Amino acid sequence: MMRRQGLVPIHAWAAARRSAATAAAAAPGRAGGSRRPPPPPPRILNVPTGPGGVLPDLAAAHPASPIVNVDLSPFYLAEAQAQFAASAAARSSSRAGGRVSFVRAAAEALPLPDASMDVVLSVFLLHELPPDVRARVFAEWARVLVPGGLLVVVDSVQAAEVAAGGLPFDPAGFAKAFHEPFYDTYQSTDFDALAAGCGLAPYDTRQAFLSKVMSWTKPAV
Repeated sequence: MMRRQGLVPIHAWAAARRSAATAAAAAPGRAGGSRRPPPPPPRILNVPTGPGGVLPDLAAAHPASPIVNVDLSPFYLAEAQAQFAASAAARSSSRAGGRVSFVRAAAEALPLPDASMDVVLSVFLLHELPPDVRARVFAEWARVLVPGGLLVVVDSVQAAEVAAGGLPFDPAGFAKAFHEPFYDTYQSTDFDALAAGCGLAPYDTRQAFLSKVMSWTKPAV
């Protein structure tokens, strides 16, 4: 359920994108009354893919979107492919095999062209990374996003949410029990500042029980 909360800002962003295109097409002064075609389905990067937990829901929510799934682990990629192949999203689309692809790569060195993705979705990655790699990952995400594109991150709540919400959660205990060596630096990172350093602007932040969803846009040129 917490993973799926990452689909909420993507839906809002895509709906706003369609509305803007419709408004532009209906604006007075369009030459010859010509109609502008609706925007194509957003190209989505899902990184890391992990064992595929969010992929079936992502593909079902965006049945025409090309989705590129990136993970460093070949074993996770194989499991994600199997999970997706067995999902209703794959069964309902005869073109699923062509629009959903799997690539082995590190998040900080994406084998993708500049401005090639409309949406980047990342679920439970940032708390696993050392601070210098987090910064490189954000820079890569910003690089592959088109102007106007959206970055969505789902990860753990941070110390501020734990303190403010009285959550039944002990960050230090979690880090020790689950051998998370970079979790303490994740807790204190200002991700809005990190995103701003890569040219990204805040879009939305919301809490989802013990996780939170942070999103940013790449300003249009």
